[in-house]
Amino acid sequence: MLNLYKFWVNPELQDREAAVDAEEEKKDETPAKPDFKEISTLCQNTKHSETGEKTSYETCLLTLLEKVFELKENELEQLDKFIIALAESKIISNKSFTGGVSKFAQMIPGLAADIPYLCKLFSRCVVMPLMNAQVLSMKEIRWTPEK
Repeated sequence: MLNLYKFWVNPELQDREAAVDAEEEKKDETPAKPDFKEISTLCQNTKHSETGEKTSYETCLLTLLEKVFELKENELEQLDKFIIALAESKIISNKSFTGGVSKFAQMIPGLAADIPYLCKLFSRCVVMPLMNAQVLSMKEIRWTPEK
């Protein structure tokens, strides 16, 4: 999923893929957009290494957020647009968005010391866009782990 995000925010990768497509099939000149259906395929074909259970969309979103926030701050400029496009694709349900965001929110205290801009970008690029798109509400986010 991190590669999908990197493709989304990197026009050079999109241009390169569009050039290959144009050579092969003489398609229109607009750059290719990522296919969020790959996320569905990823979740259906991936299993948890310890339990053997199928990977949930919630876990895929959590993994994406963990990996994306390891990037430099300037590489996260398009994260809000990516998250909105992912939500609009309807590949991940609102319940899975809530679960993934909640699990990541519970990890923030341990990550914030290493990633000082994490809280600001998490709220600006993930929580607020999802709330504005009515995919997520503040009262649904579980900020602390259940006991």
